[in-house]
Formats: sequence, C-alpha cells, structure tokens
Amino acid sequence: MLILAVVTASPLVFSRVALAQERPESSDNKGTGHESTQGQQAEPAEDKNFPEAEFVGSRKFRSFNYVQPLVRDLNFEGHYFGIEDVDVGIINGSWTFHLGESVKPSPGFGVYFGENQRTGPAFTFRWEIEKGLIISEGLFIQGFRKVKVGEEEEEQKSVYPNIWDGNHMSLRYKRFEVGPAWEQVNRREGHEWKGGGRVAVSIFPHVSAVMFVMTPDTEVR
Repeated sequence: MLILAVVTASPLVFSRVALAQERPESSDNKGTGHESTQGQQAEPAEDKNFPEAEFVGSRKFRSFNYVQPLVRDLNFEGHYFGIEDVDVGIINGSWTFHLGESVKPSPGFGVYFGENQRTGPAFTFRWEIEKGLIISEGLFIQGFRKVKVGEEEEEQKSVYPNIWDGNHMSLRYKRFEVGPAWEQVNRREGHEWKGGGRVAVSIFPHVSAVMFVMTPDTEVR
C-alpha cells in the first residue's frame, strides 16, 4: 500500500537529506579493541558537518528546512513555509546540547519574515531523540511581532505567529520508520492542529523518502 501511495502522490513525496542513522560496522571485526574504537570514532567525524535538508509539499502546505552544522555544536538554519497564499521564512543560528547519548535539543534565535508578515526576532527549537528503536524529531518556531490573521478584514485579529512542523515519534526497523506525526500553524483556520502518520524509507546512506498523511481534511505530502 505504501508503494501505491507513493505512485499516486508522487509529486507530493519528498526526499530528505539527513545524517545516516546507522553506522557501518568495522570492516575487520576480528581486529583489536583499539582498532575498533578508532573506526567508530572516524565515522562520526566524517558526518559531523554533513547538512540536513528537507522538502515537503501538498496543495495546501509546503515547507523547506535546512540545517548546516558549523563549528562544534553551532548550526546555521533556514526554514521556509508556504501556508495557502502566505509565504514565510526564518533564518537563525542554533546550538545543539547533548543530554546523554539519546537526547539532542537545539534552541536558537533568528529573524522571522515574509509575505504579509512583520519582520522581527524569532525563537526556534529543534529536537532529536533516539533511544533503541524509537526516534523523535520536531521543530517549533515562535515570532515576537504580531501579525494579522483572518480572511475577512473585520474578522482579522493580531497574534504572535508560531509554527510546529514535522513533529513525529517513530519506530525504526532496518530501513523503515513509521509512527504518528503532528503539527500546528497559527495562520491556518482556527489555529488548527493536524495529526496523522509518517512513513520513511532509507534509500541511500544520506537520502530517505518520506510520506505524511495528515488529518482533518486528509492531506498527503
């Protein structure tokens, strides 16, 4: 059924460039413990500055996210969202903290701008949690200058823009990930939350195909 969904919604499926989730084993499993340790340390060093890029789109929603590690745990980020007839963007820096081996929160600060928006400061927060077969990722953005929302002028009101995007908690098995997903964009009708499911398939070491099915008003991306 996944293959059928991908074929019928091929324009909406995106490829994601991300860090490899599984590290290859050492080519010589019979080597000394010292050699094995060196092999494990070399792999993260090669991937440390590999960027992460993600694009997803449907008739109602489109987004592009880019994260480029710089030095140590400092990152450069760029985020774009198209919600119906409104386009917004965020450029920010962030710092990744390591809480043990499983939790990596990345708070950041930058600039929020776009069509029918008031350019201003914004707070961002990304997270990545990986524990055994469970993986969770997400993004939260909060603008600090009010914008007007509402279709009719007399019904418009001013709100502080915020976005929850690409949030999921998935179960990973070999090349596959599947689990629930949720999001919220306060420019959408009634600050609507959307929930649904996410399926991802690893194609190459740094490339995955991902599909979201979100409700209400079923939307395939």
